[in-house]
Amino acid sequence: MSKKTTKILSAILAASMAMSLMACNSKDDEPGSEPGSVPGISDPENTYYSSKLVSIPRRTDTLYAFAKEGGDEDTVCLISLKTDGECCSVDSYRMYICNYDGEILSECEPEIPKEYFVYQACDIDGSKFVVTGTGADFMLIDYDGHILKESDTSTATEYGSKSVCKTHDGFMILAENTVTHYDKDGRIIDEITNTNTEYTLIGVFEQDGRYYVLGREGYVCGEGDDCYFELNFARDAVEKACSVSDVTDMVTCPWEGVDYHTYYCSSFGNDIVEYDIMGQTSKVVAKKNNMLVAPSTYVESSYVDPQYKMLDETHFYRDYLYSGTELDVTEVALISVDTELDLGSRTVISLKGYNIFTSFLLEAALYNYNTSQDEYFIKVEDLMEDTSSIESYSELGDVRLQLMSDFASGDTPDIFLGDFFDYNYMGENNLVLDLKPYLGDDHIYDRMTRDDGKIYQVYAGYNVEGFWGGADKYSNNNSLSSMPAVPEGQSRFMGIPATDLAYYTIGSDLCGLYRRGELTQANVKQAVEFALENGIEPSNDMTADAFPMHDMNPGDTQLEFSGVGGPASYWYLQQGFRKDMSFVGYPQATGSVHMLIPECLMAVSASTEYPEECIKFIRSFMTPDVQRRIAATGTIPVSTDVLNEMIQVVKDPENATTDQRNMYKRQIITDYNSNYDEILVPLSDQIANNYLEQIAMADTVMVYDWGVWAMTEEEINTHYSQGKSAAEIADSLYSRLLVYARENYG
Repeated sequence: MSKKTTKILSAILAASMAMSLMACNSKDDEPGSEPGSVPGISDPENTYYSSKLVSIPRRTDTLYAFAKEGGDEDTVCLISLKTDGECCSVDSYRMYICNYDGEILSECEPEIPKEYFVYQACDIDGSKFVVTGTGADFMLIDYDGHILKESDTSTATEYGSKSVCKTHDGFMILAENTVTHYDKDGRIIDEITNTNTEYTLIGVFEQDGRYYVLGREGYVCGEGDDCYFELNFARDAVEKACSVSDVTDMVTCPWEGVDYHTYYCSSFGNDIVEYDIMGQTSKVVAKKNNMLVAPSTYVESSYVDPQYKMLDETHFYRDYLYSGTELDVTEVALISVDTELDLGSRTVISLKGYNIFTSFLLEAALYNYNTSQDEYFIKVEDLMEDTSSIESYSELGDVRLQLMSDFASGDTPDIFLGDFFDYNYMGENNLVLDLKPYLGDDHIYDRMTRDDGKIYQVYAGYNVEGFWGGADKYSNNNSLSSMPAVPEGQSRFMGIPATDLAYYTIGSDLCGLYRRGELTQANVKQAVEFALENGIEPSNDMTADAFPMHDMNPGDTQLEFSGVGGPASYWYLQQGFRKDMSFVGYPQATGSVHMLIPECLMAVSASTEYPEECIKFIRSFMTPDVQRRIAATGTIPVSTDVLNEMIQVVKDPENATTDQRNMYKRQIITDYNSNYDEILVPLSDQIANNYLEQIAMADTVMVYDWGVWAMTEEEINTHYSQGKSAAEIADSLYSRLLVYARENYG
């Protein structure tokens, strides 16, 4: 299975969505009463959010954001932390007070010592806030940056206090297994210690006048039984209230932020959910697809899944950090309920797909389109939510079949997005439009045009994926029978499971094999024999073990599995080979298939009433500005002009403009000299030309067909579980694949 496939499935099953959110609710009611200072959302389906971008003139490595109580208008406190390059070593802090219109109202340098590394921060009463970190339990600081109090006793470990939360009468701090309750002036009210060593305490909070702590049985979320424990200070008892699984039947992990250990927001799904511990129920409080989130102005220095972080039930934020670049700026999108924004009154264009909310490119495109006019609203739905509880590839295949059935019965989106569906197959069955009449002869779509001149799918960028080998041993077109012999003591692959190899050599292009007349019993047998001979027994049916690449010496015949995007990734891969490479791709019985992994793969439903608007949205991904964003992240842009522009910068970074260096920072190649000083490495003309030749080999858009994977996995595993021979497996697998291909590609 591909690395991308492994990543996606790991994300589905682990559902480890831990986020370090620095935020705090306001709970001014007496214990036991219903807290009501922050209004809840009674109709999240029809509640819409707008956003404003705050630009902080400062490079930030870590940002702490929390809602500030009181004042004439709602405000947010932003604490910017800049490191000096050492772990947990602070260069400086800077504090900003902003309103939700994106205006910086005040700023100062707080008196937080550099040796104090802040972990979390939380407003207390609008006049001061509390921070936790290394060296002490807490510091109380006013909004002019002056330290009012530093705890004179410490239960913190050398790593500092873990968690802080606001209470109706003060705040609580968790340090190791001890929870201390303080009043608003930092005086101790009470203290309690958890003696249950089976659980690691993650965070404390107050809900409906009761005090709780979230405990984790395993090392990470989802590994064990995550539980809520009630803190009873009067009885000096920490008592289990319920498991997270008692509150929700989804495999979810609560946010790990100040006071928000009862909220959940997946990087994939659409809903932001609140857990009611006493009632053991959950409710949706916000919808991400109702939020117009301002995208970052620049490309972030390192890729992270877009994360929605909470300030309170009606306010969220996204932070954009550009650490590691020459940009002295940090941006924050402040997201607020907008009662004047009625997106529901617009004509809705539905966009459904797989893994939607992890695409910052899509997020930016949606914002730009939905704010550029007020007639249409592209509303997204992430089908990942329908796959949150799957346990096998077979079940995932069944989910796709059910979705196809839903589409056929009238629940068809206007725009499809993602590599979960075979759009060519759908186009041949009149389910998606031929986009050629709409897109015309624009050369940016040449690679997407089929041999019959039709365009059923469009993508904004791509990576290439498959096996790479030394050019002295392999060509760009190797069949299973034409590969060089493996010398004694060497291996063809380094720890690739046999199930993966069988899928690569059969299932990755089953449609092509079938339509070329190459899906034969003899070819399937050859692929099965190759997989069993060269692969290892799979240890886990959902993930493949990752093995590091070793230096390739002359004469080595090992094939290395890798994805390649920008020229930097190609250069780093070649350093391991120490010689010229060939993009072998996926060798099959009759030759190699070279996979193209698309970014923002889209198709338009044949039943849409708004084809022109759908095309307008798709075209927005092809503009030079968006294509530069794609290139900057290490993905290959479909615009050859932008690709060549990026390569020129990587060839000669010292003479590139500051804007170009900032844009393509992640693609500029760096290495270290003998003194371990970081140096720039210009991309040579030869490697640049080799790179362009190799990526041009990509000829097949990857479609993840879980049904084919399930068949292949089941049959190959019988070799290990039942001792079946390659011939027996091939007979059974060929029969199943042939029926599948006839039904789907005939």
